[in-house]
Amino acid sequence: MADDDQGFDDIELARSAVAAASGLEPVPATIQLATAQVHATLAVAKAVQALAAQSAPMVIDQSAPKVTSHLHTPASNQKESLRYGTR
Repeated sequence: MADDDQGFDDIELARSAVAAASGLEPVPATIQLATAQVHATLAVAKAVQALAAQSAPMVIDQSAPKVTSHLHTPASNQKESLRYGTR
């Protein structure tokens, strides 16, 4: 029964949103609150981006030794076994 009620609430909320967008009735408080939350979240995201842009750039030490890894695939394993006489 709760799912049916939620479906009705969603439909009613959508109907209210359409009516408000068309100017037939005022914007419901639920939509106003959701809109305010979205705007607040976007403002926080923009502030975080601005702070990140102001922070010192990361310096990469080019003199550090490079690490390489060797990926062993079945084909490379077969080549090695032929090269070193192992199976």
